[in-house]
Amino acid sequence: MKFVILSLLWLSNLLATYFLFSVSTYGISMVDIISIVIALYATYSIVWKGEPFIVPPFPVLLWLSGLTLAVFLSAMIPLLSSNAEMQLQWIKTTLHYIYVLILGVAIIGSNFTINDIYKAYKIHIYFSVLVSTFGIYQLFARAFDLPFAWITMSTNTNLARGMDFKEWGQLSLNYGSFFRATSIFSEPSTFAGYTAQILSLLFTTISQTSAQFVNNKLFWWLIVIVNLVGLLLAFSLTGLLLSVILIVTYLLYERKISLSGVLIFGLVLPFLLVFADTIVFMYTDVSVIELFAQRVGGIYSILFGGTIQTTGGESFFGRLDTMIRGFWIWVEYPITGFGLGCVYLYDRANQITYIDSTFFTVLAETGIVGMFFFIGMYAIMFRYLFFTMRSRLQSVVLSAEAQSLIAIIPYLYIAQVAILFTTSFFVSFWIYQTFGIIISIIIAVYSESGLPLQKIYVMDEPLQTRFYRNLKRLTNSQTHGEIL
Repeated sequence: MKFVILSLLWLSNLLATYFLFSVSTYGISMVDIISIVIALYATYSIVWKGEPFIVPPFPVLLWLSGLTLAVFLSAMIPLLSSNAEMQLQWIKTTLHYIYVLILGVAIIGSNFTINDIYKAYKIHIYFSVLVSTFGIYQLFARAFDLPFAWITMSTNTNLARGMDFKEWGQLSLNYGSFFRATSIFSEPSTFAGYTAQILSLLFTTISQTSAQFVNNKLFWWLIVIVNLVGLLLAFSLTGLLLSVILIVTYLLYERKISLSGVLIFGLVLPFLLVFADTIVFMYTDVSVIELFAQRVGGIYSILFGGTIQTTGGESFFGRLDTMIRGFWIWVEYPITGFGLGCVYLYDRANQITYIDSTFFTVLAETGIVGMFFFIGMYAIMFRYLFFTMRSRLQSVVLSAEAQSLIAIIPYLYIAQVAILFTTSFFVSFWIYQTFGIIISIIIAVYSESGLPLQKIYVMDEPLQTRFYRNLKRLTNSQTHGEIL
């Protein structure tokens, strides 16, 4: 039943902004609870049962160790400063980094099987019908003031950064009667990223001789349609960028592309988008497709000195500004960075709470040392997933489920890299959870096919063996004493 734990982990990620309670300024959500359960299970497996910790067949853990070293080196500026708040912030953020890192390692140490991971992804995809359908419902709920049009979230995590609220709602700009869809998420870009990744899980196995996550064609099309419409209604540049990158990756990477499948989607996809846009226009007098054209065209025009205006409330230039500020922070503190989690203290006057890019966050807060290991970690994974893995598994007989999981992990990797350009996720569960899943899939495939793997036994003897032996000795000694 280990797949239940993974299924709950993915469900908890969707609810990560809903906090159950708080410890000081840190909100505890369901993802924290499930992560602790996984860490305890990994400890149980390795220490109590004596199972090995299996090392992945490429040195990503070595680069991750180097990145952790860079995190500790980033304490240089906080330690040399006389700013107690800055020192405390570095300590809290570093502890959180270690905390989320443990999850990734725990996922690897739990030794999930192919069947565990496959079932969990299947449930994850099925659940997306509810998530995206609710996002579509919110379009009409917000236009006609229906129940659950908005969801209130509560947190005091940001109190430490000078914000004076404990409750906040979903962020969604409106254009006339059209409100950007958020579903259960805090803002539209997260919803768009979610739907794009669900669609990639469905599409990437089409041309594979693998087990499909959804075997029923009608239900498969239902999932595709509701997620496509959800992606459209989120009206997100992040979702659009991610979708384009995943499609380009598919066309460049796959050796066998289903021409009939590409033709079908080339005809069906525009029809679905136009049909959904027509329905939206009927109820809101707003065309989302025209908004996309205005938004993208306006950004292009402004960047190259034109006069065409983009849509109101455009966040692109604000995000770009924080990235530029992150670069100049790195210029001032190039080696070790300004200190993990300390950027908001650098430019408090301009309220730069976060840098809207994980790459620029790593650069500004951990310097060139951190950036070297961060890029190196992704580079070594890219080389393995897109080149080495194919040659190593080419002559290996794999189950249909294993083929399906091997087919999706390059896209999990690409999706993460794309999102990290526009979102600050360095100290979050999502990065290290994805690493853990990708590595777990590779290890499970190697184990299934009999390919060699390095195993590290933390315990010379399982703790359960030692415990029961000592318990038996104790019982025998007591029995012997009674006889005497």
